Amino acid sequence: RALLRPSIHTFFFWSFMIYLISGCFVLVTQPAANDFFCKVRPQKQFQGKGCENCSSILTLCSKSDCWRNAMNVTYQANASTTVGALYLTFQEAATDVTCHNLVDDRTTNPLQMLAKIVAASASQTVSTACKQFHCGVARNSLLTQSDLVSYTGNCTNKYGSKPRDQAKFC
Repeated sequence: RALLRPSIHTFFFWSFMIYLISGCFVLVTQPAANDFFCKVRPQKQFQGKGCENCSSILTLCSKSDCWRNAMNVTYQANASTTVGALYLTFQEAATDVTCHNLVDDRTTNPLQMLAKIVAASASQTVSTACKQFHCGVARNSLLTQSDLVSYTGNCTNKYGSKPRDQAKFC
């Protein structure tokens, strides 16, 4: 009965219980939600809504599979943790408006992005981080990542960036 009587103690007790139950609910359901939403691809060819129908602007949505895979693999391999070689450059490039505009401006692959960076450097200030990160993407897509390039013609899908039906293609 004391727990139902209005007082400062019961207020904090019930607030604590609500937060505890909510926290447990989030903790239990988050992995399933992440699995579900991370498998949803927005592109129409993957039964998504289509890039033009997304409520948010997904910068790489309309880009080629090659570039999306190269960006995803580069992020996972080199920029997703603080010890990654491109971690700081990715953080800075992600907030660089000029860099974002170059990515968004009908650029279709990593090499075209490098060419746009060189061309834009003459008239705009392109950050060093933008240059370094996109050089890393190009290096991974052309030379170093077995998910993206293979001299035998069979690529891996170590980082899970490609759909199952494209897993072995470079």
